[in-house]
Order: sequence, then structure tokens, then C-alpha cells
Amino acid sequence: MRLSVGVPIPIPTVCHLLRISLSALLLLALAGCGSVQEHRIRQYSTIYATYDAPTQERIRLGVVQPGFTERMVYIALGTPKSIEETTPGEAVWTYYGYPISVTLADGTNATAYRTNADLVIGGWDPLKPMQAIFKAGKLVAVKSSQ
Repeated sequence: MRLSVGVPIPIPTVCHLLRISLSALLLLALAGCGSVQEHRIRQYSTIYATYDAPTQERIRLGVVQPGFTERMVYIALGTPKSIEETTPGEAVWTYYGYPISVTLADGTNATAYRTNADLVIGGWDPLKPMQAIFKAGKLVAVKSSQ
């Protein structure tokens, strides 16, 4: 291969340059992407900004707790695999994924969920559902087959 000025470039150098260029492009692309959850936080930034710092941290980590609204659970975990309305005003959202242990800023331990909605790689077991149970739009319980 030759440059337009007639200087020969060895093939290994061209491959090396191509590899570096592709790596740089990939890093740039990944840096601008963020997670699916970060996208949901940006999408609902006005609502998210009204939550206190501990609640924002829980949502950001994927930790849900009784009292959360459906919107809070959606921002934290994404779109459930299924939604079943059990009785009027009651619903069960089912996610598939896996639980992980996290430590919150206040030092307490909590269980976070990495779900099908977050496109996780590795550790995902579709046989282990997590259910978020709502009454009147508020989370009342979380059931997980750990």
C-alpha cells in the first residue's frame, strides 16, 4: 500500500492503525451511551429531581422498596416482561434477571435487581423471576426466587 505521496506503508502498520482507530471509535461510542437506566433517569429528569437523595440513589442502583410508585419502579428497573392485573387497583409486574447485593451511602445493605430491561451480560437466569406487587399504584411487596 502507498500513500498518495508515494511512501510505502507496511501492511502490519496499516492493520495496527486500523485497529487503533476502531478501538478509539468504540470507546467514544461507549462513553456516550450510558446505561438504559441512565436513559430512563434522563427521560424523567424532572420527576427524578423531586426525589430526595436516598431515593435517587436507590433508583439509580436498581433497589426498589415498598412505597415506591409505579413510575419509580419503572425508572429503576425498566419495562417489566409482563403486567398482570390481579384485582381492580392491584397489579403484578414480573421481571427476569438476577439480584445483587449493594451497600447504600448510609451503610445499609440492600438488594438491587439487574433485569431483562437493562440488557445485562452474564449472570442472567430467565428461570428466576422477580415480581413487583402494586396496590393503588404503590409498591407493596417484592417477591424474588433467589
